[in-house]
Amino acid sequence: MTIDTLISNHNLSVSAATAVKSFDSDNFKESVMDTYARFPIALERGAGCRVWDT
Repeated sequence: MTIDTLISNHNLSVSAATAVKSFDSDNFKESVMDTYARFPIALERGAGCRVWDT
């Protein structure tokens, strides 16, 4: 399962979201400007444009 699958199907359960285990840090560093610090967050659930963190 990819992150694109999770985004396109917002009805997936939290257990399905935890199935996304791979994170390509090299691709992230190439794609995102390092203009400010990143905070580690863990999202619990989402509904529409709202998200809940743990």
